[in-house]
Amino acid sequence: QIKGITDLDIQHLYYDWNLDHHSGIFVGVCLDDLKADLTEGDPYPGKQAIHDRIIKMSEIAQKGPEKISSYKLSDRTLVIIREGILVAIEKQLISLGFDDTLRISKRPLEKGILRQNDDYDEILNADILDIFVDWDFEKDNSIITLILKPKN
Repeated sequence: QIKGITDLDIQHLYYDWNLDHHSGIFVGVCLDDLKADLTEGDPYPGKQAIHDRIIKMSEIAQKGPEKISSYKLSDRTLVIIREGILVAIEKQLISLGFDDTLRISKRPLEKGILRQNDDYDEILNADILDIFVDWDFEKDNSIITLILKPKN
């Protein structure tokens, strides 16, 4: 249905909800192989500082990503892609069929750690209105989407 409406060949769909804010997001990836085709994305103010904070959050929650990329799609949307983030115990849980349990556990943990860093507004010159996180456990990657409110 997405291809019929947008004429885009979506290879993978990431999604997350924030029931408290009555919001949610779908992030479609149009690449045949996410790991093979991603570049670093265009530079934007604060990019390296954001990457550093995402790496730190990942290290607290599991391990630092093997690769990180980010894309500022607009003044209101920043998409961050982490690759190579799963540790052995997470891979074992996934192989045993506990991927839903892992997802339910990781989502509030990572969002909570991300919210602890309160200098995003200074780095991005924007307030964070929402944080969305989803994973592709088979590809060992994750997409974090920040919804921003730019400061004037």
